[in-house]
Amino acid sequence: MPFKYYHGRTGKVFNVNPRSIGVIVNKLVGNRIMHKRIHVRLEHLRPSKCRAAFVSRIQGNDAKKAEANKAGKPISTKR
Repeated sequence: MPFKYYHGRTGKVFNVNPRSIGVIVNKLVGNRIMHKRIHVRLEHLRPSKCRAAFVSRIQGNDAKKAEANKAGKPISTKR
């Protein structure tokens, strides 16, 4: 299991091995942010859900744009 500091952190995958996945995680050290490369077993990882929310918002905006184009009205998709 990874060190307790990295529990719940998000990162980017940089390497895939048969038993582990390499992840780049940001760590605050003093007054700077360091990019740490750690290898974690697959059981301790899960995909981030923020991407799913982003994709659903984009699909909703596309549907609203299609309706507005049929009606001939301008629409704003700003948040």
